[in-house]
Amino acid sequence: MKRFFPLFFILLIVSCDKNPAGFPYEPSIDYVPFYERSHDATILEVRCVNQDSMIDLGTALLPFTEVRELYYYCSEELFDLIPEMPSVELFSSRVITPHLSDAFPNLKTLKLSNITEFYEGLETIPLDNFELEYSYVDEIPEDITSLTYLTSLHISGNINEPYALPDDLGNLTNLEKLRFVFVQDLPNSITQLPNLKTLVVYGSNNLKPKIPENLGDLTSLTSLELNSVGELPISLLQLVNLEMLDLRVINPAFSVPTIFDNMTKLETLNTFGIISTATQLSIFNATNLKELGLFGTGLTELRPEIGQLINLESLDLRGNQISTFPATMSNLSNLKYLNCWDMPITEFPMEITGLTNVEYLEFRGCQMTTIPAEIANFTSLKSLRLDANNLTSLPSEIENLKNNLKKLYLSNNNLSETEKNKIRNWLPNTEIQF
Repeated sequence: MKRFFPLFFILLIVSCDKNPAGFPYEPSIDYVPFYERSHDATILEVRCVNQDSMIDLGTALLPFTEVRELYYYCSEELFDLIPEMPSVELFSSRVITPHLSDAFPNLKTLKLSNITEFYEGLETIPLDNFELEYSYVDEIPEDITSLTYLTSLHISGNINEPYALPDDLGNLTNLEKLRFVFVQDLPNSITQLPNLKTLVVYGSNNLKPKIPENLGDLTSLTSLELNSVGELPISLLQLVNLEMLDLRVINPAFSVPTIFDNMTKLETLNTFGIISTATQLSIFNATNLKELGLFGTGLTELRPEIGQLINLESLDLRGNQISTFPATMSNLSNLKYLNCWDMPITEFPMEITGLTNVEYLEFRGCQMTTIPAEIANFTSLKSLRLDANNLTSLPSEIENLKNNLKKLYLSNNNLSETEKNKIRNWLPNTEIQF
């Protein structure tokens, strides 16, 4: 005989789209009682609120035959009442029991948060993706290394109590993606993962996990993101197949200045931290780069070799001490995005006025007093940021941008009301922030 538990629970039925805040539903959709069913729902949230009614959870869930993602926020006892739901491929929960395999025979992605313990037998489920986030467990069970079906593993710990990772993660030979947040030193065994393509490691100012010296053995890596970790190993030079590299808050930033010389496949590079002139030159040898971010790197000069990056589409230089640009900037004809926030630029750089494909141009927080008539050259421009400068006027030639310019930022300048009205008349279809 089934046992029913007193509670009030609600089902939220939503579309497949996620909102920017990361919630699995649209904020505009209200919670509805379980009896208001939608048989074409693909994402379902079950949330138990209080203990004031009698609900048969098993019966209530039976009509939802099309659900692919289920987010469960009820008790462990009610978990065992979930009926078989073969359409569910992603399950997120704060509790888990052996009933998981019976309820979701086709489960591919399991997300667990704030759980107190695992159950034995989890390895019998042929999962592709496993995510363990901010869980209050003393340590990660060694059993996780038996989940040999996994192609993706994400472990996110507590910043104050980082996890010690199991030594045998190298057993997960099907892994293609690994993501660690707030964990202790990475075990050497991860360098034995032959199919690993993506590795992400996030530390903090007080927690800088050590990266294995033989990281370069991961020759299949195409994407590497290291944030607040220990010193980079020299073997990083061996990762010649990288297409995306993100290195932030690393000290020392680069033990090998020529680290990028052989990374001919690199398309995206973002780095935060002091870099030397030699490292800058090495970066400019990666001629396939399409996106380059040099955030707060202490640069006072942009070397003319940047003109070698003829495929570059995005360049972010914010927070550097660069005041002028080399003439070779004119070679970057494919550039669409240029960010120069908070840089000591007193005059608009004429070296870039020939880059007519630029769509987003940002000079916020610089020290410019005038904008040249050549601003009219940027006929593809969609957004222009000139806020927090010392401008008293704009040239009338800016009217040439009225067909494409959607947003113009001019706050915190010294524009009179007369000048503001002129700009409004020149750009009647542009959203302007004064």
